[in-house]
Amino acid sequence: ACIGALLALMIFAACFIQAASAFSLAKCCVLVVIFTASRTMSALQVLLCRPMSVSQYSAMKGSLKDVIPSMVIFVLVTAAAEYVAAGPSLMTFVFEPMTNIPALAVLVAAFLAGAGGRKALGGMNGDIAGFLVTLSELAGMTAFALMI
Repeated sequence: ACIGALLALMIFAACFIQAASAFSLAKCCVLVVIFTASRTMSALQVLLCRPMSVSQYSAMKGSLKDVIPSMVIFVLVTAAAEYVAAGPSLMTFVFEPMTNIPALAVLVAAFLAGAGGRKALGGMNGDIAGFLVTLSELAGMTAFALMI
């Protein structure tokens, strides 16, 4: 949690440093969506996927109800970011590409990284969770960079 809070502060600091030229609150919100989506996908896979027998996760008994707080936070953050990026218009809110495309890139990359890591190592562990976060954030940032 402390590392996540520090990373979030670094994201906002980078946005404000760039503010001298072309600050955009919508762009900052997209960065927060990328950050939140990657960690939500990591939490989902840690709690719901079969752990490796030698992993620290093997003692955990995760269920869908354990994932609900992460999903709620992700949905709220994404909705807030889309509102900032698109404004109050429902049609642009639902189809806001600046927010949706990077978030989709994060979700797809996280799923693929998690599936590949679990297949290679025979289950979920902390290394795969970290790999999943790193790779999915890279995919989201790449998609975002190509859009702006």
